[in-house]
Amino acid sequence: MEAASGASQPLNLCHVQTKACILNRAHALLHSLALLYLIHFRLSHLIFLLAQHDGTAAPIILWLLIFSAELLLSFMWLQGTAFGWRPVRRTVFPERLPGEEELPAIDVFICTTDPEKEPTLGVMNTVLSAMALDYPPQKLNVYVSDDGGFSETLSGLREAAKFAKTWIPFCRTYGITCGCPQAYLSEADHSDQEDQLPPDNLFIEERRKIQEGYDLFKANILKGRDNKSSSLLYHDGEAGTSKDHKSSIELRVSGTMSNSPYILVLDCDMYCNDRSSAKQSMCFHLDPKTSQSSFAFVQFPQRFHNISKNDIYDSHLRSTFNDGLRGPILSGTGFYIKREALCNSPSFSQDISEVRTLYGRSNVFITKLNQGYKLDDFTSLPWSLQDEARSLASCTYEEETKWGQEVGFMYGSVVEDFFTSLHRLHRQGWTSAYLDPPRPQFLGNGVTSLNDLLVQGTRWSSGLIDVALSKYTPLKYDTSSKMSLLQTMCYSLLALFPLYCLPLWCFATIPQLCLLNDIALYPKAVTCHLYGTLDAVLKKIGYREASFMPTNKALDEEQVKLYHAGKFNFQASDMLVGPLVFVVTLNVISLVFGSARAFFFNDWDRMFIQICMSFYVTIMSWPVIEAMLIRKDKGRIGFEVTLKWAGLCLGVLLLGSVLIRPV
Repeated sequence: MEAASGASQPLNLCHVQTKACILNRAHALLHSLALLYLIHFRLSHLIFLLAQHDGTAAPIILWLLIFSAELLLSFMWLQGTAFGWRPVRRTVFPERLPGEEELPAIDVFICTTDPEKEPTLGVMNTVLSAMALDYPPQKLNVYVSDDGGFSETLSGLREAAKFAKTWIPFCRTYGITCGCPQAYLSEADHSDQEDQLPPDNLFIEERRKIQEGYDLFKANILKGRDNKSSSLLYHDGEAGTSKDHKSSIELRVSGTMSNSPYILVLDCDMYCNDRSSAKQSMCFHLDPKTSQSSFAFVQFPQRFHNISKNDIYDSHLRSTFNDGLRGPILSGTGFYIKREALCNSPSFSQDISEVRTLYGRSNVFITKLNQGYKLDDFTSLPWSLQDEARSLASCTYEEETKWGQEVGFMYGSVVEDFFTSLHRLHRQGWTSAYLDPPRPQFLGNGVTSLNDLLVQGTRWSSGLIDVALSKYTPLKYDTSSKMSLLQTMCYSLLALFPLYCLPLWCFATIPQLCLLNDIALYPKAVTCHLYGTLDAVLKKIGYREASFMPTNKALDEEQVKLYHAGKFNFQASDMLVGPLVFVVTLNVISLVFGSARAFFFNDWDRMFIQICMSFYVTIMSWPVIEAMLIRKDKGRIGFEVTLKWAGLCLGVLLLGSVLIRPV
């Protein structure tokens, strides 16, 4: 009776947040009215300026630039309202899942590139946390792709395999929540778990052995021994190739071996913080109401364990990938996806030449696709299958095939996850779910330096603009697409997000020049998205190729010290830090001279609001001013950088004053 009752109960529930929905829509209405009033004001004032035309076009051009910036911001805000149109919250019931013998198999994909930027110890902790998931071990397969082909990674995998023989049984025996040994053995993480366990001398002794084993494992990793073999599933990538599509390689290699129906994709530094994530995802994939042929993936949020309480670089990604409109987008890591969504099985009626055009020349891989998802024992791989896997992983396999277009992850942009989610999944009718349980399921390393933040932002911006400028742009609503208009608006906002740099640069420069020249406007801020936008435009016109720049995950003691002290580290390229110096210098000079003019000419009534706004921007820019003039540590802005960009600012001020000063 209990089994029958459990079978009739849903494995997950979706709750529409009614109050938030009403508030979001009411706010959208009020904000829309305010924007209409602003547009009416700008148009009427522009007509007044044209009527009072006095021979100079400068004020009119400035008003048109500001008006254009406000229109672009208004358009992007309108796109963003779709995210809050129907907010939902999801609940899962893993205890209602069928027995372990009925659960489907899962392949885990972990990619790494460079031990210098992605330390091997952290990668191996991610591998161990994936191997320790609360899931039948015979149905869990972990694949590691090393695109750089470093022996350090290979030897690290061997050490991880040895330590896993004691770590995984320990987790299963004592119900350890966190599967990452480094996180569990740290004082900050394991204390709350041990409080829930009864006093047990055997447990204390076992934990002591685990600590000793981990210390030995860590020491061997740091030695970087050059071992020649590994018992884990390891792909040694071809260094120097022009194409960097590790997930597609793992998709093919795993398809010839385990061929599991579901796949977990993880960043090399994103460890499993809760061993139950696999079963939680199966509450969607196996639920009769959601496990239709159109359900593609479950996305967990990205959370980070190394973020300080101040979070001065806003690394928490608080703008989460909202749910409620046929599901969220792929965010690159922490998602369980159906293999069929990326690699459909070929039809028996298809011609073999057509099938090979889609999937490549591997008969083994094509046969596996037609066989369906069968659990194979591949603890000892035959040499023929190993040779086939090497062929599938080669950089030439995808030539003259549809990989990256109709099969696997989409190519053509460094944000392959976003591109794949848009064109390969949601536009084809696939749906998804966003699950955000109280305990973070995955934890990674957030950026803790300005340089890494700007490099990461440039990479994302370039990739998003690539998609916006491509023929698959979400800006073009296609009636044949299976996405709703609201979901299309969400994708459009994300694709256009880097264009915030255009209006913000207008608000960061034009109002200051106007304040110096007695033209009433108001200032805003500046971002680093300009370089990502320029990078994408240069690629589009053929001056650059798409490139992937991994974020540095190696720790620097002085950098960490500055970060936890709440001080920005400005050790970055002059081209990234310089614009900050330029904008702050421009704003301070404009504030000083604009306030002096208002004081001596008693012009407070017309310029008061603009001066207050400029004062606010100056206060908010204090970390930059401090780094330019006061700080003496390594994270300061160099004197040469300050001098060069401040001089450029003065030149722009002089030129701008000549060009826009009213006659």
